[in-house]
Parts: sequence; C-alpha cells; structure tokens
Amino acid sequence: MTWIADLKGLIDSELRNINVAIPGKVESYDFAKGTADVLPLIKRARVGHDGDRVVAPLPVIPGVHIVFSGMTFPIERGDTVLLVFSQASLDKWGVNGRLVDPEDDRHHDITDAFAIPGVYSIGRPPDARVQGETVIPGNIRLGSTGGDYVSLKKDLDKLLNVFQNWLPVAGSADGGTLLKTALTAAYAPLLWKSEGATKVKAE
Repeated sequence: MTWIADLKGLIDSELRNINVAIPGKVESYDFAKGTADVLPLIKRARVGHDGDRVVAPLPVIPGVHIVFSGMTFPIERGDTVLLVFSQASLDKWGVNGRLVDPEDDRHHDITDAFAIPGVYSIGRPPDARVQGETVIPGNIRLGSTGGDYVSLKKDLDKLLNVFQNWLPVAGSADGGTLLKTALTAAYAPLLWKSEGATKVKAE
C-alpha cells in the first residue's frame, strides 16, 4: 500500500502549509493605516526529501490589519499579537471594506493576516493581573480599585459654562450663595455613591 502512504504524506504536507493562527511580534506600526509589519514567533517545520526534519523561520508579514475590539490603544514595536489568517485574499477588501470578488483565489495565505493585540506567553504575562481590572498599554487601567472616577466631558462643560456665563450681581451681599447654588446644580451629575458605582475608574 505504498500509494496510501504517499497520499497521506501529500495530505500532511499540504495541511502544514495551511496558515490558521500563530503568535507574532510587531516590528513596526503604521498609525495612519492601522496596519503593522509582524514577525511570526514560531518557526515552521517540515520533513525534507531525505526524511530529516527541517526548521525555518517565517518571514515578516507586511501590512497586517490590527484588530481593535471597540477601543484603540498604542501599538509599539515588540508588542505580541495573535496572527489570524484569512481563508481568502484580503487585498481587494482591504481597499474599500465592502463585498468584493477577491480576484485572487489563494486561501489561508501568510500575507492575508489580522493581528489581535494582547497576547502573552505564560512566562511573560502583563504587568498586572488584577481580577476585575483591564490593563491597556500606555499605563491605562480600567476597573482599578485604587483609581479615581472619570468625569464625562459634557458634565465638566456644564461647570465651565457656569463660570464663563456668571454675571456678578452688583451690590449683592449674599456671600456667593447664588454662584454656589448654580455650581452645585451643575456639579450634581458628577456625584454618585461609592457603593455599587457603575462609572469607570482609571489611574
């Protein structure tokens, strides 16, 4: 049954060439395009014609689309990402983001990758792992118990508006009572109980 062994070897060889997902390291990042050049961090192994195992590094993948899950944050050289490879060419879709004919019928090609930030090896975890806390590169922490509540710009604008539009009352001797009343009313949306707060805290 030599032909069965040959067929199995052929199938195994083709499966090894299918790119699915692999960790990578950012070599450079293009903020304007939202893409990065990424080096895959696991080498590819194959069996040579002589039966020996051959291991070789994969090349840097240029122009990889960075995936942000609703929130953007800095991407820097050396950051680790998860490379996920598309089942179809991304060239045409990458230009306009609409339904397209790829015009190139390659599948799972190494050049058609997305990069998901925030992947860490067991030996090199994030700087902090606190239950209920989200750590984002750039010293931004969400959910930290030691931080301060974050005020919304629209609420702070109300306070600024009171100051900018306040007209002193000539001859008034109320000791600033009217201004205090106006500021208290504008400040009210910023106040909440610490117990069961649903606002974001940051440090």
